[in-house]
Amino acid sequence: MPTAQLPGDLLMHYDDDDFTDPWSPAETVILHHGNAKSAKLWYGWVPLLARDYRVIRVDARGFGRSSVPAPGYPWSLEGFATDLVHLMEHLDIDKAHLIGETIGARSRSSSLTDSPTDCTP
Repeated sequence: MPTAQLPGDLLMHYDDDDFTDPWSPAETVILHHGNAKSAKLWYGWVPLLARDYRVIRVDARGFGRSSVPAPGYPWSLEGFATDLVHLMEHLDIDKAHLIGETIGARSRSSSLTDSPTDCTP
């Protein structure tokens, strides 16, 4: 159960599945769930992806096992995108393929727009 203490008082839970050959560099795929869901949404994708990619499944702020912000927190797509960028920095990931579902897809778009060198479409 890895967690990352990130800016904005966020304790983000994530799963890190990597069954690639340890002697070969592997690209990273980050899977971001939609509203009212969690990283468990992507469980069935792990066997399909983790042999060829390092797979990071996140519980976004306020969902799953990640911390819930205080009342009055200014929810936004940019906030979710910023959380992803902070997690990438925490995990020392320079580049990743981002896959999102519903609101997770919108967060992905914000990440690409704001930090195009951090992500690949």
